[in-house]
Amino acid sequence: MSDIAYLVKKYEAGNDPSGINHHDDDKNGCSYGLFQFYSGAGTVSDFVKWCKGKYPVIYAALFLFTPSTDLFNTAWQTLAKIEKTSFAQAQYDYAKALYYDIAKAQLAKIPCTLDNDALNAVIFSCAIQYSPYKVPTLFQEASKWVGLDITKITDADVELLICGIYYLRCTDEWNKGKRTMCHRFMMECADALSLI
Repeated sequence: MSDIAYLVKKYEAGNDPSGINHHDDDKNGCSYGLFQFYSGAGTVSDFVKWCKGKYPVIYAALFLFTPSTDLFNTAWQTLAKIEKTSFAQAQYDYAKALYYDIAKAQLAKIPCTLDNDALNAVIFSCAIQYSPYKVPTLFQEASKWVGLDITKITDADVELLICGIYYLRCTDEWNKGKRTMCHRFMMECADALSLI
């Protein structure tokens, strides 16, 4: 099986567990790591709490500090240097549980149970970008747009479905008017198709 987080790691944070993105237009926080956990929504704090039982070294290094502060940022980047492998794995495990696993469960309710490496990578990317609960709606709309029945998708349909998904991701409805994201989505679509 290929890395289902391949697209997310490539397009969200450049595959860097130490990554911190400061948002000039948002005074509420920063986005952290491989999956760009957003501090303004509490995701970073939740990640730190989640690490307590599973990754105690990571928890111990971060729990005393407030996300989006210089102290937290220094601790985050230092931890990424010292515990690079386990830190990246912790971020992956948390993101998979919080986004991918929930999106897959939501898709199974449609039912859409196709298990394909390329589609799984797209599911993870969409769940990170929009929320795992919006993935079924995106997939249903994309399948209709390309003339497919989401409940009857086969491996032969995956390429067409992926193209439909990325087309919709460029629309104002899904992209919230951020046209600059379309270039990223077209590049990501090509990478997703290469996984087929």
